[in-house]
Amino acid sequence: MFFRPIQASPILRMFIRNYWHLKATALADGAQRIMSNGAVSIYFFIAQPMRFADDERFFTSCITGHDLGYVELVTMRGPVDVLGVEFAPFGARVFFDFPISECTGLHVSPSDLGDVEFLDLEARMLEDIPMERRVALLDDFFLARLARHGSAGVNLGRMQSVFGTLLSSPVGLSADVDMSPAAMADIACLSAKQFSRVFADYVGLSPKTYLRIMRFHSATLLMKQMREEGDTSSDIAWRCGFYDLPHMTSEFRHICGQPPSVVLNQSEVFTEVLQSTFSAKMKKKILVCNMI
Repeated sequence: MFFRPIQASPILRMFIRNYWHLKATALADGAQRIMSNGAVSIYFFIAQPMRFADDERFFTSCITGHDLGYVELVTMRGPVDVLGVEFAPFGARVFFDFPISECTGLHVSPSDLGDVEFLDLEARMLEDIPMERRVALLDDFFLARLARHGSAGVNLGRMQSVFGTLLSSPVGLSADVDMSPAAMADIACLSAKQFSRVFADYVGLSPKTYLRIMRFHSATLLMKQMREEGDTSSDIAWRCGFYDLPHMTSEFRHICGQPPSVVLNQSEVFTEVLQSTFSAKMKKKILVCNMI
């Protein structure tokens, strides 16, 4: 199995965490579990069309608006070749002319959007060309849209301020970090209702849901370290901002389908996409199985 994170053009890195390339052979039909990191993703399925467990359609490319839970990418026996785009939490809105909340929990094809430029990009990405050329096509596509749509705007600046504060802690979100939807609204200089609307427009989630996802990711980073230091499971739950151990266990099952103990023991099988400014605590985690 080959996995490689790829950096986008420096101009794009404020909005795009990174691209990534996964190439493997599926030994049997199965599903690859992808945990939400609270941000939009784009997938190009180069070797063969693929579908998600919650959608019967087969895609050659799609935008996935992740919700609170995980999604499962169905893989059929044979070659697997996927090129992904990971946006910063607020980044996708800069490149697309619709509220990101409209694709939350959905898989949306270029045809669904009626986006002629995206359809053209899809066709060119599926041609028999080197991966370096595909990466250049992605950069060109997003740079052109950035130039046309612009990166200025009061609400975009508000989102940058909020996430700059939210992800500034070395451990992300924990019991020691005073962060709540109300605190985020204060940073954005908006009322709670206004902020919730703007946040959903850019991120696709409510502030509360995003914080729940962030708490999960913070916990996965802290669990192994704290266990090695002799902390109990209840200590870990409190340190990560959960009310108690049952609360942490419930959240883990909801978000990744597994209890904390399983995640802790299998942490080495999670492939974490390359971090950048806004992804250090919110890496996309892909649980890969039955592939070489």
